[in-house]
Amino acid sequence: MVELLRQNQQEEQESGIKYVKHNFWPDVRFSDLDDLNRQAAVWSDTVADVRVHGATFERPTDRLAVERAHLAPLPAPERLRPFLRDEATVGRDGYMRWNRALYGLPWPWKAGQKVQIESSGDLVSLWSVDELLAVHPKATKAGQRFIHPQQWAGLPPAPEGRRQEPAAVQVPTVEVEQRSLAVYDLMAGVTPR
Repeated sequence: MVELLRQNQQEEQESGIKYVKHNFWPDVRFSDLDDLNRQAAVWSDTVADVRVHGATFERPTDRLAVERAHLAPLPAPERLRPFLRDEATVGRDGYMRWNRALYGLPWPWKAGQKVQIESSGDLVSLWSVDELLAVHPKATKAGQRFIHPQQWAGLPPAPEGRRQEPAAVQVPTVEVEQRSLAVYDLMAGVTPR
């Protein structure tokens, strides 16, 4: 019974994240990301891959040697790129929002259309499946808006019969003459104090 409990406890810890969290992470001290990655690689080679796995009862390094012959090469990076993109919806104004900034698309676009976003360095590319729609600089602060030069080119005008009134109207500025209060006293027939 004790052996079964120990085995169940070990299997629970064998889930990848829990295993790293409880066996690598508590003892690690690192100076930067490169240092952390080096330590993780050494730990993986000398600890994680050479222990007997709780679910397979084999060492991961031995299991990999057997399975390596059946593994296919990874696809080319170009083939994987579409799967690594984010997705956003085009708004009624031809912009799509990504990472708190707005990026314009060339006309014709449709409100509600799904667009894929690929970020590389300081550029943001907008895609529709395999078609590149636009490239913009990556926003450096929230709220930035990047207009595409062809964003509204060719946009049909609103139908004549449905003219909409503006939602807001600017009123002219009223200038008020400023004068001393003594002028009002004189007009009222009050002697100034």
